[in-house]
Amino acid sequence: MTVAVRESIANRTRGMLRMAGLVLVLTLAVICVATSRTVATGTPKTGHVTAVESAVGPQDAPSDLTPSLEEAGADQPSTYATGCHLGVPASEPVGCTSGSPAAPLDVVLFGDSHAANWHPALETLATRGDLHVTSHTKSGCPAHQVSDEYMTEPYPECATWREAVLTLIAADPPDVVVLSGLPRGTAAPVPLSEWTAGVAATVERLSVVTTVLVVADTPNFQVDPPACLSTGPVDATTCDRPRSDAINDEYAAQERAAAMAAGGTYADLTDHFCSDTCPVIQGNILLYRDDHHLTATFSASMADALGAVIASALAGP
Repeated sequence: MTVAVRESIANRTRGMLRMAGLVLVLTLAVICVATSRTVATGTPKTGHVTAVESAVGPQDAPSDLTPSLEEAGADQPSTYATGCHLGVPASEPVGCTSGSPAAPLDVVLFGDSHAANWHPALETLATRGDLHVTSHTKSGCPAHQVSDEYMTEPYPECATWREAVLTLIAADPPDVVVLSGLPRGTAAPVPLSEWTAGVAATVERLSVVTTVLVVADTPNFQVDPPACLSTGPVDATTCDRPRSDAINDEYAAQERAAAMAAGGTYADLTDHFCSDTCPVIQGNILLYRDDHHLTATFSASMADALGAVIASALAGP
């Protein structure tokens, strides 16, 4: 047996052992999610939220609501304060990281501010040592290859940035890329046919080099939940919304089909947000900082749920 052949076999063996190890790490998250209980009133439980049950009767906002209504708008992913979540003018990727490069799993988060919704969950997993995450997010710029004609003004920086990130990922592929996005511009929604074509184009390109996980969009509200709660309703559940109003099931179904047909995987975590209705408070945690962004506190509490679907994506069909 030649030296080259021995090295090839050794490299493949190390790769298989590493992948088995990282799947085992995140499979523990699956067990945690399956056996955990719904968050109760009191100190927020980081990384530990299960499916939502329907509320029973009127409910007051808890006195220890976290974040408070006054702090909700500022309860953003850490990438906002550091400048790692890019604004509209930027076109060059920054790629900020969390966690140890020696962690068993290398993850890239890629997309718009709705992808950034998931950064606190990934950051929580990184802090535990479960993974290393590189964040590439930019306001109003989905990873999915759609045009900028649904924005209020032309947005050429988006396509430039998106292409640069795709090139970076291809040059140094992680173990998994996590994608999520809002199918709506500042001027109008992206038509379903264009959105799903854009999902397919991005997933197909990335799936050649890595595992791709598309996460369904989070709920959208017509009224800002913190503003609604600030009006002082006796019953905080009056700020909740029917699931059918907050979730676009047609987009989610077609997005799933497009992602999977292009070689990716798909996860819909809506049951962690909504039952028949989508509450704005779970236990003592405020879920939303505005009408369509999660609080960092709630996102961090979703770490186990997100870790579980990452493990599932890596394990394959």
